[in-house]
Amino acid sequence: MDRYPDRLSTVAFILLLTVVSSSASNIVPYDEESNDVNLILGTQSCYTTPDGRDYTGTVSVTESGLECQYWSSQSPHRHRGFKPYPSLHNHNYCRNPDSSGDRAWCYTTDPDTRWEYCDVGNSRRSCRKRAGDIECYESYDAEDYRGHVNVTENGKTCQRWDVQDPHEHTYRGDDFIGEHNHCRNPNGDNRPWCYTMDPNIPWDYCNVCGEGPVDAHKNIALNKAASQSSLYNNPGVASHAVDGFKSATYIDESCTHTNLDMDAWWKVDLQYLYFVQEIVITNRQDCCAERLAGAVVRVGSNGNIKSNTQCGTTVTESDASKRTLTFTCEPGTVGRYVSVQVEGHNNYMTLCEVEVFGHRECTKALDFVGTNNKVRITDNIPQMSDITMCLWFKLSVVAGEPHIVSYSVPGNFNELLVSLLNPVYFGRGSTTASSSVNGQDMNWHHLCITWQSSGGRWNVYNNGLLTDSGTGFFSGGSITGGGIMILGQEQDSLGGGFESSQAFRGLLTGFNIWSRVLTPIEVASVAGSESMKGDVVAWNINNLETTGEVNEVCVIIK
Repeated sequence: MDRYPDRLSTVAFILLLTVVSSSASNIVPYDEESNDVNLILGTQSCYTTPDGRDYTGTVSVTESGLECQYWSSQSPHRHRGFKPYPSLHNHNYCRNPDSSGDRAWCYTTDPDTRWEYCDVGNSRRSCRKRAGDIECYESYDAEDYRGHVNVTENGKTCQRWDVQDPHEHTYRGDDFIGEHNHCRNPNGDNRPWCYTMDPNIPWDYCNVCGEGPVDAHKNIALNKAASQSSLYNNPGVASHAVDGFKSATYIDESCTHTNLDMDAWWKVDLQYLYFVQEIVITNRQDCCAERLAGAVVRVGSNGNIKSNTQCGTTVTESDASKRTLTFTCEPGTVGRYVSVQVEGHNNYMTLCEVEVFGHRECTKALDFVGTNNKVRITDNIPQMSDITMCLWFKLSVVAGEPHIVSYSVPGNFNELLVSLLNPVYFGRGSTTASSSVNGQDMNWHHLCITWQSSGGRWNVYNNGLLTDSGTGFFSGGSITGGGIMILGQEQDSLGGGFESSQAFRGLLTGFNIWSRVLTPIEVASVAGSESMKGDVVAWNINNLETTGEVNEVCVIIK
């Protein structure tokens, strides 16, 4: 696996200083003989589990400032899903009993707000930490680690962050990471790591503070946009399956609920492509658990969920009675959408939580750094009367007149071009068409342009959505074949005539060309998946001719 930034912006590392506001009984003097810690965080404020199930503090108000209802009370909100009293005692402190939520929460004393999460601080790697010891850290994924370990857990010496050899990367040894080879976690991974000096091993994890690996089992569906086939009533909205609240009782307003539908379905949009390993469903238990019999879980990038890949097996009648159902995906299962559908049945469907576990893989891209760089497409370009051209790009430097695509043929050096002047426009010869896409906002864009000879109809899509269209553009003509296609520059002569003021400086990937007009559904699929390749130009970073300062990097597109 390639190891490159999870985000392109650098991340400031903040070493968290622990402030203990509890009583003096929580302060334990340093014992030099036992080499013990000189500070033990009070158990009423410190917790170590990511979901806060071991939190035992005294916060009793929610994030919005509402007072918590006593756990022993059934007013103003009755709760059958949790009967914690007396195990939770007669108090109204925030808790996360049985990992029922994503973090600590409580029922509220506001009759109109049943429950809310609480701000109880962040989980700690350990509740025992030697004060002032920079070799330790406190955030659960060790983003605050600022120690000096520079050897990986497999004994590999770390490469300096400000050096690009033996492994190239987009971290530049900036002020936040520093010019050193100490293990760090600049991309929110599950623990510190570094590039290595071994040319055959790009990166490796580090063991710091003697704590060992961190549990990286994170729910990537949490609070993402969800939808369902219909809505039975307001407490059964689709978002209740991704709110982190795992009560299996409908009265707790924790579950979804459709109408009596044929092939009832529910779907979550993960926003980006993920490699999905596992889906865990919390099934309703106060009644109706059997409704999930026949349910199929699928993962993929197609809006038509039945076209996506099934994970695990179809839910049987015996399994449908269980509170927790786990679906394991085949290795390499990737997608943007996760769906649950009761196929072949006419029934209601209720889900009390859907957790999705997986990770994002980086995408190989080209980083155009200087002003004297370009990339030549080596594929043969045929004559075309219809065309679709798509690519991902992100401008890094706004200067001059950046051109991202230039196709030149004898007699017409601007047979086809795409410019990132604000707004983005494309043209052929002296004819141009403008879009409403702002290509200079320094954000990632998935740009698709379609054109057909008949009527000269054209469309521009941004991030999978149609933004602009028109007719009469070079109507009845065709794109001449056999030319030279360049990325990152404009040609003022066949294969030449480049100007530094027209250079594209930024990131580019996923450049594909089809000899037909893709449908809107196909364009959306291309924007959400790397699997659909063009029949004229199929993006392959290894089949390109690069000139100048163009580096291969691996990026997470956001």
